[in-house]
Amino acid sequence: MSSESESQNKSSPSVETTTTPSQEIIAIKCCTCESVIHDGETRLTCPFCPYLEIHTTDACPLYFFTCQHPSCGKRSCLICLHNIIDDSDESMHRSQCIELHSYKEMIEKAIEIGSQQHCPHCQLKGLKDDGCTHMVCERCGLNWCYLCGMKEEECLVDDQAEPSLSAHNQNWETHEGRCPMSLASIHELDERWPQNDRDCLEYFHRYRTLCQLYNVFKIIGEDKFDELNDTFGIIDGSGYRIEEIRDYENRILINYSPNDNN
Repeated sequence: MSSESESQNKSSPSVETTTTPSQEIIAIKCCTCESVIHDGETRLTCPFCPYLEIHTTDACPLYFFTCQHPSCGKRSCLICLHNIIDDSDESMHRSQCIELHSYKEMIEKAIEIGSQQHCPHCQLKGLKDDGCTHMVCERCGLNWCYLCGMKEEECLVDDQAEPSLSAHNQNWETHEGRCPMSLASIHELDERWPQNDRDCLEYFHRYRTLCQLYNVFKIIGEDKFDELNDTFGIIDGSGYRIEEIRDYENRILINYSPNDNN
């Protein structure tokens, strides 16, 4: 899978550290701060200015953030990213946003999972390039199929065939569960799919994301799903519509029914 590496030429950030009894707060003066973030640390960014902090905390989650920039100083809700005006406003955010926080995280996770594919062995995430669906993991060397996400030895093949990705591709048009070598070839069977690899890759990950979002929809229910979108705009803002998430046809990877024009 292709992956993007960050530039190695970033300037070293300027860091100031202060400590409270329950947490260490690192105030960064440079926006290119990824190099100083470690496991178990959280970057908090003011929604209204470039100021940010890295927090090392105990198990207590942080829901509100007070900006320390001299020209800002705003207090904000870290869930909806809105300004907190007064204590009454903060109380409202505590009752509404914190209640919806876990559901919001479920939707964010669904979108993250859908937008990538991962190695079925070591879970390395990424996106394939414009080549075929035969993948070799850069980390563990596993051979696997990008479309169905299965290991080579577990892919569906003829009963008499040795498991291989090439055998997995044979007669895929008439055997549901097998996969083509090229995403662009799916259009010949299912006209919903685009005709070039790049657009097909986008279509595939949109399909994956819609499936993941529908799973969340089933778990939390329609009312809570609508409330999340009304409160945070999380579905609309991500480029999806609730109607297309509900639409069963959008959760069919390949339609094996004959095209109407054939």
